[in-house]
Amino acid sequence: MDLASHILAASVLELFPQSALVGGGHDGLKFHYDFEFPFEFQKEFLPLIEEKMRQLAKEQDQVQIFEMVPAVAASFLLHHNQPRRAVAAQEHPETLAAVVQLRAFTDYSPYPVQTGPLFFKLDPDFHRLGSAVRISGVSFRTKDRLKNFLKSEDPLTLGEALNLFVQDDSGSLLWLPRGEILRQTLIAWWKQEHADQGFEFVFTRGAPEAHRALLELAPELSRVAEIGESDLATLRGSEAETISSLQFFVKILTIFGFKHRLILSRGRSSLLRKAVAQCRLSAEGEGKRVEVRVQDRWEREWTGPTLELLEGGLIARTVFSSLEKWILNLLDHTQGNLPFWLAPEQVRICPLKQDPGPLKAQLSALGLRAAVEESEKKLGEKIHDALRERIPYIIVLGEKEQKLNKVSVRAYGARAEELMDQESLIEKLVEERNYRL
Repeated sequence: MDLASHILAASVLELFPQSALVGGGHDGLKFHYDFEFPFEFQKEFLPLIEEKMRQLAKEQDQVQIFEMVPAVAASFLLHHNQPRRAVAAQEHPETLAAVVQLRAFTDYSPYPVQTGPLFFKLDPDFHRLGSAVRISGVSFRTKDRLKNFLKSEDPLTLGEALNLFVQDDSGSLLWLPRGEILRQTLIAWWKQEHADQGFEFVFTRGAPEAHRALLELAPELSRVAEIGESDLATLRGSEAETISSLQFFVKILTIFGFKHRLILSRGRSSLLRKAVAQCRLSAEGEGKRVEVRVQDRWEREWTGPTLELLEGGLIARTVFSSLEKWILNLLDHTQGNLPFWLAPEQVRICPLKQDPGPLKAQLSALGLRAAVEESEKKLGEKIHDALRERIPYIIVLGEKEQKLNKVSVRAYGARAEELMDQESLIEKLVEERNYRL
């Protein structure tokens, strides 16, 4: 867990001692903490909190991190008047829970706490989550990384600019039609991959316990899977199945090009360590669970694919621990220039003199996502708009193209257009649509 969230919580409690800690964390994109205030919180308080954070960050060498069994951690937090955090610590799934102290501040951390250089910036506004207030920010290990990040487009801003989603007052993403195409394309890819591996699709609301019960009650099933905002696949395990699942993770990370590292946790397992070695992977720690920590271009981490060996010889695994965060990291990784197969709009046709209907119909019949630019704007403006929206291919149909019986094609990132005959263009688009690696 990012130390920035704890410093945020400590700062708020020093400034507003009557406030209550609800909980915080780091989702790989931002750190955050949720509070309940005995007064109406105003965004004008945020600069004051940020300044207090800078003061406490200078005392980072005084931060103490204790590892305790969950029950002891819960008693310790109750003693320091943190009942909600005590409940969270009591439910910690690992053998040892982390407790953080700085001055009079004491908190539970569900994840190992990383200390070291810390440079941060709070968001200029906050979100309300029921009775709680969420304060968020970004943090990095160097000042240059923070500076460069603040000058770049973050994935939330980029996603809104590409008309993928909007954010409501709580900060939740509301998916627009283009964003829903992207979501459904990823879901369809996930389903096809699992169908190819012999999984049968079920609906249990994605609970591991429900999957285990289903496999017990329906012994004819050997592997089941389902997907919503996250996904879950459960299968009857063996060493070969464990290796196969890890190889699937390697394939996924290769397709999407994410930097990553592997963490083993939750007990000990010679089988999982052996499987990791046979896949020629390196992993930190020991345990029955492997978690892929995916890194963005700023080297911030979030939970990606996971695999866990369960009782009864079962394996539970996920790909999208959060489909929403997967997409946000993909936007950040590609800076909005999505792979052709994932682009919500793959082709934009800009007609001048020719009827675009037949070409669009042919592309659509082949499963390609094409749209026609029907505005009265000049051609240069149409092309500029398409490039700004990161449309992979722009096709111009004008008099010149009609005379030559060709189309003008401009790929995103290319400096000039290319004249192609229609058959060659379609062959190229279909080939690129089918390309993953």
